[in-house]
Amino acid sequence: MGDYAEARDYADLSARGHEVACHTFSHLDCGKASGPQISADVDRNIRALYEVGLETQHFAYPYGDVSPDAKQVLQARFGSLRALHPGLIRQGVDLNQLPAVGIEGASGEARAAAWIDRAIARKAWLILYTHDVRSDASDWGCTPEAFDRLVSRATAGAEVAPVGAVLDRLQARS
Repeated sequence: MGDYAEARDYADLSARGHEVACHTFSHLDCGKASGPQISADVDRNIRALYEVGLETQHFAYPYGDVSPDAKQVLQARFGSLRALHPGLIRQGVDLNQLPAVGIEGASGEARAAAWIDRAIARKAWLILYTHDVRSDASDWGCTPEAFDRLVSRATAGAEVAPVGAVLDRLQARS
């Protein structure tokens, strides 16, 4: 799909309080790879992020695939690990396999809006993710208009915060 951003874009995101999660560099499937393969590919991604001025504390599993090896290798390296199964976040959630809802494809906005409403009603946290926000969004992204509508919906009834800030709060309550 090509490049998503340039170094200045990452610096801008970071300066505005956004978190960029680590991934595997080659989009290695953590559900099928060995522990050493995962570790080496994550190291390569960490180096690439560092080169554009980012240090990352959280991880997003490519394809959402998780394995015991992946959890074992990654749990000590990151504050949280995000998968792709939908769900809400409350105290006691598995930090090594956090749920998340994608803003992806034709039905992504409606699905995310329903999860936002559910999170607000239950006073729970929700992770939303997308791969790109652009007018010609990929099948894994959304348009700027859809993104703006979802942000407006969320901020009308909930606080929006980066994953690290939310996890700090949940851990402070325990």
